[in-house]
Amino acid sequence: MQATSPAPKRALVVDDQLIVRAGVAALLEAMPDWQCVGTAASAEAAVQACVDERPDLVLLDLHLPSPLPEHLPQAPQAGQATAPRELEGITLARALLALQPRLRILVLSGRTQPEIVRAALRAGACGFIGKDFVHAELQQALRSVGAGHRWLSPALAAALREQERTTPALTARQRDVLGLLARGQSNKQIARSLGVSVKTVEYHRAELIARLDLHDVASLTRFAVAQGLAA
Repeated sequence: MQATSPAPKRALVVDDQLIVRAGVAALLEAMPDWQCVGTAASAEAAVQACVDERPDLVLLDLHLPSPLPEHLPQAPQAGQATAPRELEGITLARALLALQPRLRILVLSGRTQPEIVRAALRAGACGFIGKDFVHAELQQALRSVGAGHRWLSPALAAALREQERTTPALTARQRDVLGLLARGQSNKQIARSLGVSVKTVEYHRAELIARLDLHDVASLTRFAVAQGLAA
């Protein structure tokens, strides 16, 4: 008796660009082990597609045009930072995993800065691949993530190691200020939370900007999330 082949794994493609959705879907359909069960252009559409299709894996862009509905279970717990608006996919990853804990998420993004990669992994992604991938790299990533492993390209893994090596050490107070800043607190709120003056908070904030070379709240928030300081 001839052994039957296992059923292809089911994948959903989430990206706001039509050409990317169509291209990745076509690549999936050409792979014998995978089946594209749908595409979505927004966070809300992605949630509905996951409910309807129950995919095994989501190929997820991080830059999505619309926020998630407020009633979904991804709403941050007290003290947990919300992803910056330009990285709505990180919030979406948490929502999808809350709805379907066994789901595998492979991020497919044009933004591959170490702090963004780390933030996506902390949100539950199992792998991260840049949009400049070659076909063989996507196949390797899918094979690894589909088998239950974490996957990063050698270049991304090296960039994370380099960031860890070169990231300046922060004092305990700087880490406190950064974590509260990432949770959306103002200087006055941080001062009340820590029992210090507003001028002290402003000093630590200026030190963080200089030491990390990150000059806006969104960048500081991404760094805090990546370092686990915003949970």
